[in-house]
Amino acid sequence: LCVDFPVDDASTYLAGTEDGLVHRCSCSYNEQYLETYAGHAGPVYKIRCSPYWPKAFLSCSADWTVRLWSQKKPDAAHVFHS
Repeated sequence: LCVDFPVDDASTYLAGTEDGLVHRCSCSYNEQYLETYAGHAGPVYKIRCSPYWPKAFLSCSADWTVRLWSQKKPDAAHVFHS
């Protein structure tokens, strides 16, 4: 499990999971996810929110990919392969 907080929104956080999903969660509502981002085929090891574009974040996984996401879309904007 990995976690990062967007710079512009202290009420939400992003969590990467062992099953390859990234969840956007609320600090106030712990019963449900605000959004789920699917695309990785392995555990998500790291999430990093952009300090320059508040709605963008990167995730890296055991599937040897790094994905660029926008919080506004459920699919990755770009996939980097190693």
